[in-house]
Amino acid sequence: GSFRWVNKALCRITGYPEQELTQLTFQDITFPGDLDSDLQEATRLLHGEISCYQMDKRYYAKDGHLIWVHLSGSMVRDAEGQPSCFIAHIEDI
Repeated sequence: GSFRWVNKALCRITGYPEQELTQLTFQDITFPGDLDSDLQEATRLLHGEISCYQMDKRYYAKDGHLIWVHLSGSMVRDAEGQPSCFIAHIEDI
């Protein structure tokens, strides 16, 4: 659940500088009421039950306010089909 790489847009949306955001996990900034459904979908993605998922969810910005985002999640797999990393496309809504 950690952020390996983040772009400037996600830093702008969340208010976190890149160095801080890459020290956090998506669980750290996800609103508790949205976490279970996000984890369930990520688990299904990890196990190959689905190829992608989308959801609207809330993140906590660095200053503590809630931000609604639209998340599109997918999985990168290696040549043997094993999970390598998640890709999350996050849009501020």
